[in-house]
Amino acid sequence: MLPHPESPYGEIISNSEDYLSLDVTKTTEDQYKEYIETCKDRGFTIDTETIGNVFYAYNDMGYKLSLSYYDHNSKMHIN
Repeated sequence: MLPHPESPYGEIISNSEDYLSLDVTKTTEDQYKEYIETCKDRGFTIDTETIGNVFYAYNDMGYKLSLSYYDHNSKMHIN
């Protein structure tokens, strides 16, 4: 459902049938912004909201996407 991040580095925190949480390291802010656009292309376009470096959206199946970017350690969090 979600696109693969550009960086292959990171850690899966949780992965179940209906919940995914992971950190992607060695990610630039531009890669984070491109990932948001790719997620929108995949249907995460309902009730979108951006607060600082956090992006929220739903898709038509009711799944909520939360993306965060942390510049100080070049890490993107996907939830």
